[in-house]
Amino acid sequence: MVAEEQHVLDTLKAEEFRDMAPAEVYATLLDMGNYLCSERTMYRILQRFGQSTVRYQTAPRSYAAPELLATRPNQVWSWDISVLQQHGGLVLMS
Repeated sequence: MVAEEQHVLDTLKAEEFRDMAPAEVYATLLDMGNYLCSERTMYRILQRFGQSTVRYQTAPRSYAAPELLATRPNQVWSWDISVLQQHGGLVLMS
């Protein structure tokens, strides 16, 4: 294995990049001012060492949708209301 390939492989396996696709790693490194190799070369190196499978193995991030509670008129404004939670219950807005 060439030292440059090992450096690229170590970079792709680093904590901050291990869940990213090579395209994302390439763009992130360019934003940081670092150029290791082309995006395609990153894919080739991963394939050569049998690591070209899906790189995101962590659980998906949870997202809590915001809840808006209006206790009086004109308190909450939104551009997409189908069900509005009010102090006494839910009101369908259509």
